[in-house]
Amino acid sequence: MHTLIIIFTGILGLIVGSFLNVVILRMNTGKGLGGRSMCLSCNKTLHWYELIPLFSFIIQKGKCTGCHSKISRQYPIVEFITGILFASIALNVSGTVHIILWLIIVSLGMVIAVYDVHHRMIPVKPLIALAVASLLVGFHIFAAIIVALPFLALWFISLGKWIGFGDVELMAIIGLALGISAGFSAVILGFWIACLVILPIVFYLKRKGRKHNPEIPFGPFLLFGMYLTGVWGINIVTMVSKMVH
Repeated sequence: MHTLIIIFTGILGLIVGSFLNVVILRMNTGKGLGGRSMCLSCNKTLHWYELIPLFSFIIQKGKCTGCHSKISRQYPIVEFITGILFASIALNVSGTVHIILWLIIVSLGMVIAVYDVHHRMIPVKPLIALAVASLLVGFHIFAAIIVALPFLALWFISLGKWIGFGDVELMAIIGLALGISAGFSAVILGFWIACLVILPIVFYLKRKGRKHNPEIPFGPFLLFGMYLTGVWGINIVTMVSKMVH
């Protein structure tokens, strides 16, 4: 029975991921979420069978059936990752309310992460919604301040050059949901994963003779750290504490 729930939740994630793509695409463009989906190249209205999450992209070989222009790989990637994240929540999180809240958190996090990748900024409305969902999960108001405070100082000292204010707000939300120990663990994991991804890119660009470092969004890494700690229970702070004692 539990296996069926995980599979069902994963399929639900594919469907939600398809909807999240629409949200990401239309956010801050003046377009609402209503209306039929269309090809961005030829404005062809998409049929229902062209909107099946993940499978439509595979069957159509990543091309529009009308103008044969390439479909952005963002669509299947977001759908696939959302499906995997949803299934993992059903696997690891206990309690119906907590599962629903984490599904909401992951969905909002996906919107924030992908938007941050495209625009190098964190959208306000999903961030506020994420804060509300995180408040319902943890209600660690003091932890939100403690986790974000050191990075707020970095933002203030560097005048926003070392870290973006949106990232500081994300750290506060992480503390709000997870508490002090798990909150710092999520941030640490986010930094580690970011280094693993960013440093090879920076070294590669320098070898190519590029003088300026790429502007890489930090939000997705923080959100992934939040997911690893909150859903999978990976707490670096607790692990280090046990090793010391």
